[in-house]
Amino acid sequence: MLAAGGAVLLAPFAAPGARAATASGGATALPPDPEAAARLDYVMQHPHNVDMAAAAHLHLRAQSLAKQYDLAASTSLLPAAGECLGQVMFLRKQAPDGPVLRELQATEAQLATLMGQLVWDASQRRDHATAVGYYDQAIAAANRAGETTAEAYARLRKSYVALYGEQEPQTGLQLAQQAVTLAEAAMSHALQGLALLHVGEGYALLGMRRDCEAALGAAEAHLQALQAADPAHGLFSADRLGRIQGSCYLALGDSARPGRSWRAPHAAFRAVTSRRQSFWGIWPSRTSANATSTRPRPCSTGPLTCSRYRAAEAASMWFPQPSASSTPGATSR
Repeated sequence: MLAAGGAVLLAPFAAPGARAATASGGATALPPDPEAAARLDYVMQHPHNVDMAAAAHLHLRAQSLAKQYDLAASTSLLPAAGECLGQVMFLRKQAPDGPVLRELQATEAQLATLMGQLVWDASQRRDHATAVGYYDQAIAAANRAGETTAEAYARLRKSYVALYGEQEPQTGLQLAQQAVTLAEAAMSHALQGLALLHVGEGYALLGMRRDCEAALGAAEAHLQALQAADPAHGLFSADRLGRIQGSCYLALGDSARPGRSWRAPHAAFRAVTSRRQSFWGIWPSRTSANATSTRPRPCSTGPLTCSRYRAAEAASMWFPQPSASSTPGATSR
């Protein structure tokens, strides 16, 4: 079941102390870069001149917005994230095939995943269709960019909606299995282990004890192999393992297993919908490894101002309607 290839796009999370220091004062923002913002404004007016500097600037904005997910209310992030996604989509349609296009596609995958999370949060996990639409957009963009890790995470987030929102365990199971398959290439025990937990949850909801326990055992093995250097280290912990194991056994009708955590029947739902689930906090740009000189300095995370000529167009793309992508094992919504 486990076989795939792709780039590793995970990165370390902010330290708990840093989160605590900034949470009371609101989300932190990167310092503004007027030169990069002016370049983006020019490119929005002349989209055929889109270059790596503009693409990397949008990438940095996406990173900053993703880091704010852990600190700010989802409703407060929706306008800026929607605008940034609209700008990326607009420029992606104009970019020629090559590194700039792939950078924009990778950033689109990141932002569409974030939008799925924000929309689901803001609707109190009721607007499943819109969240799934954004996850499908992220999956398609990541696939076009060749970003296997990004696709794995989008499929995993989509599985949460199926399992805990739409109450469709078969669909959720298939999506989580796809995430495991794709995540193996990232060589991240954390991401594989987290996806396997939700494979186990899907089996539990379907009453398949043996398969559930096999998935939970595999997830626990990944936890034991987890190292601090794992790029997704913050996503997976012994506490989360215990909570989801407990939820699985409760779903199987077993309410007393020694050594397990029994907090509530929906412990797994609370575990996966925790605010501190942003995986995209520091996502390496394609320009960072070999062409850092082309990467602009950090920019403001507030909505970028387009020229009046493009303002209406940018505003209309605040909440773009993602087109449905064909995804193995997924149902259309």
